[in-house]
Amino acid sequence: MSFDWGRASALRRPPTGNLTDFDSVDGLLFRVRVVAVHEPHKILGEADKLPFTRFGEVPNPKLPLIKPCKPISANWFGMDFEADPPELRINRALGNWKVVAQDKAFRALVYPALLREVLVRFLLVEKWSGDADGDDWRAKWLRFGFRLAPGYDEPFADREEKDEFIDSAVQALAREVHAREVFVQHLNPEEK
Repeated sequence: MSFDWGRASALRRPPTGNLTDFDSVDGLLFRVRVVAVHEPHKILGEADKLPFTRFGEVPNPKLPLIKPCKPISANWFGMDFEADPPELRINRALGNWKVVAQDKAFRALVYPALLREVLVRFLLVEKWSGDADGDDWRAKWLRFGFRLAPGYDEPFADREEKDEFIDSAVQALAREVHAREVFVQHLNPEEK
């Protein structure tokens, strides 16, 4: 969708600013372009991948490592490693996949498993050895893992150390999201 906001020196709200082409604003990103008045195809400036923020909200500068996107029909959940960055897919049979992704019990059980799947994928399967300080999605996941398991650092000595790092990071995330407690509470909602 495209909206004309007038001139940079005299901004005006477009007659309609409704985002009618989208089911949800979750994950919605904007591009703002400033074009020359007399040369509409000449771009003078551009800002890309601006997140949606409701009026009056303070934008969150942190970007999530993983966003749920598009439901799947096989398996209960899975990772789409063809997307860049990889995306979480949730089975449509579970209902509204956006609601499911925010459910505490789902997060408590699934997110540690996703962390393991992602780390195993790029550290053991792909044998990625990129720079952990980079902006690549793998570097972001690796930094997240190092935050969870601070006793490890690059370069890893061998496969065994990578396995230990992955286990430590996954266990730390499970503790951080209170996986056991949340799931037990989900199974026994009457017990407090």
